[in-house]
Amino acid sequence: MSQSPLSSPPSELHEAADRFIDSLRRKNFSAHTIRSYSIDVDQFVLYCSPSGAAPALPREIDRLAIRAFMGERFRGGSASRTVARKLASLRTF
Repeated sequence: MSQSPLSSPPSELHEAADRFIDSLRRKNFSAHTIRSYSIDVDQFVLYCSPSGAAPALPREIDRLAIRAFMGERFRGGSASRTVARKLASLRTF
């Protein structure tokens, strides 16, 4: 997740997401897996970072937050397989 030069410093959650994606690269995950997991985790970080509010800290994220995110993906029209992959991404994260 890259930040523009004028944006605020990355949150703890953004930094954790960046470390996670870097760890996938070090473990030689496929480029496709890294790209998919990166998109999934980025979407979740954005979901946990509402506009005008401080982003959630990683330790504040619980099962309810993940379930709410998954529900929003379903309501947004994501296919079951896509939502299942997003859940797998977040479990790994």
